[in-house]
Amino acid sequence: SCLSPMNAFLINMGIETLPLRMDKHCANTLSVTTFLESHPKVEWVRYTGLTSDPGHELMLKYSPKGAGSICSFGVKGGLVAAKKVVDS
Repeated sequence: SCLSPMNAFLINMGIETLPLRMDKHCANTLSVTTFLESHPKVEWVRYTGLTSDPGHELMLKYSPKGAGSICSFGVKGGLVAAKKVVDS
C-alpha cells in the first residue's frame, strides 16, 4: 500500500522532533524518580537512570543517550495504600 501525503508529512514531523522529545522524557522521568526515591511513603523505585538502580551500569553501556521514560515504584503500606494512590 502507499502512504498518503498527509500521513507522510506527520511521520516526518514526528521523526524530526523525536530527539528533542526523548531528551525531555528522560529528564522528566529522572526528576520524578529522584523525587519518589526520597519520598517517605515510597518503598522502592526502579529506573535505570538512577545511579542507585541495579541496572544503571548496563543502561550506561547500552543506552548512553538516556534511560528512556519507563519507571516503576512501590508504595509503603501494601495493596491498600497502592489503591489509595491510584484512586487519588
